[in-house]
Amino acid sequence: MPGLFGRFSLLDVLVYFGVVFLAIILVRLFAPRYYDQVVAFSALGFFIAFLAIVGIWVDSISLKIVLGIAALMATYDFWLDAFSGKNNGNGSGNGNSH
Repeated sequence: MPGLFGRFSLLDVLVYFGVVFLAIILVRLFAPRYYDQVVAFSALGFFIAFLAIVGIWVDSISLKIVLGIAALMATYDFWLDAFSGKNNGNGSGNGNSH
């Protein structure tokens, strides 16, 4: 698989992490209103990338189904937290008071 430096390597992964980390810092400095959304989407992306790596390395159809369900559940949770306008103070962000 081609990467930034010839073959895809650990250095490529570190560069990608560094770019995302720098982007998060720049958003925090210049657009603090969108900081929570950027952190949520980057965390979701890293989680789904981790699940994809596990799914590729382990050859089990049942595990891939479970990983897919976990990715969908995480996406739904991040969607609620990132785009919900209400916050009841408990950190959930979905406005449910019970």
